[in-house]
Amino acid sequence: LIDSTTGLVVATTTTAGDGSYLFLNVPPGSYIVRETDPVGFTSTTPNDVGVSVPSGGSASANFGDNLPGSVAGTVFDDIDGDGVQDSPLHEPGLGGVTIGLYSSGGALLASTTTSGDGSYLFTNVAPGSYSVRETDPSGWSSTTSNNVPVTVPAGGLGHADFGDQLIASVSGVVFNDLDGDGVQDPGEPGIGGVTVQLINPS
Repeated sequence: LIDSTTGLVVATTTTAGDGSYLFLNVPPGSYIVRETDPVGFTSTTPNDVGVSVPSGGSASANFGDNLPGSVAGTVFDDIDGDGVQDSPLHEPGLGGVTIGLYSSGGALLASTTTSGDGSYLFTNVAPGSYSVRETDPSGWSSTTSNNVPVTVPAGGLGHADFGDQLIASVSGVVFNDLDGDGVQDPGEPGIGGVTVQLINPS
């Protein structure tokens, strides 16, 4: 309990098992009730609350705290493209991949890169709703969404994994098959300006 005029601490106490506290014999006046967060907790309300104590009356100040959580996951080489890490031995993690933690409103809150085994971790995350976004490493494309919503419970874990595959290529030549044998022989030139499409049968 702090005298709001002088800034001096008038009294100190600790909460009972049910979280309640009480200061007795407080002279009338204006005060600040200040809470010190318990270890491991973060405040959901201001830690300083101004109160006015009337003559013969009382004042009240409540404080909310909760345990922060964390967000973790893995970025992995999704060899079979099914969006699930089948086995870390078969589909290893990818290190050095940038991962961002965003608020529900889209603001970047924190950024990290995956470790050598593809794992990442954000700690001291307040309970709530977030999105985790992966930036594909150069030469890779995603087999899972790059933007995953997560919910972090008090003292709990939000989880988001990301699968990537190496970008491949398809190439060939359209040629003037002069002898009609289906093979480009010497002297059978390529044909420019031909439209070629790549179609996914699924």
